[in-house]
Amino acid sequence: MVLCLLPHEPTWLQERNIKGRFIGHPAINRELDLKKLKGSLHGMPHGAPRLGLFPGSRPQEVKRNLRLLVNTFIELRSRNSGLTGLIVAADPDIATLIRRKLREFPGGLHMVTGQRDIAIAWCDLALAVSGTITLHLARQCKSMVGVYKTDLLSWIGAKFLLRTDYRLLPNIIAEQEIVPEFVPYVGGPRPIVSIVSRVFNDSKNAAEQQQGLALLLSRFANKHYADEGALLILKTIKGRKLDVDESIRRQRSEAGTRVS
Repeated sequence: MVLCLLPHEPTWLQERNIKGRFIGHPAINRELDLKKLKGSLHGMPHGAPRLGLFPGSRPQEVKRNLRLLVNTFIELRSRNSGLTGLIVAADPDIATLIRRKLREFPGGLHMVTGQRDIAIAWCDLALAVSGTITLHLARQCKSMVGVYKTDLLSWIGAKFLLRTDYRLLPNIIAEQEIVPEFVPYVGGPRPIVSIVSRVFNDSKNAAEQQQGLALLLSRFANKHYADEGALLILKTIKGRKLDVDESIRRQRSEAGTRVS
């Protein structure tokens, strides 16, 4: 039995005679108080529109993608002087790496460390390196563009080795492109600037993406990954049948009774 974090994975496994159970994903199936997040924006940069830059959580990702993200911001700000950008460093080590790589921040560009959910609530649109961050953005139905900078050899290899139509997680799950993706990518900022500008300037475009993300989230409804995962593991250990959904409902009902 394979515990699956994405809804399409059990079908893929079944086609290969492997049992799988979709249990939900930690980035999506978690409590998130959006009103509280909106109330936590004091002290965040002012300006409009607001662009969040998410350069990745691994040093190698940051080294590959940071300059592309920053150059995209610079080009966008040359077209709109009111644009404000916010780089979100995953942790203090990544923040140090970013400062070392940039040396000097362009006008209008700021950085925070670790405040992922607040930064997502703050921005109007996110430019994000491909990875789990795109699911955190989807959790708030935030408009985004996905990128992943590679060298030319890796880009050529990907054309032969990657057989999926999409490479960005929200698009893979939705089985259609709801988020513009540049994955893998070897070019400069201009094509990305064009797409970001279109989303900024066309409220209908942004609304359509947000509707697509909301539909994507519906596939994760009523999933409790920790509870379901634990019960399925117990079932495997004990070697007996266990109604996972019923067990979770019973546990939650008993917990509610104890609280009351």
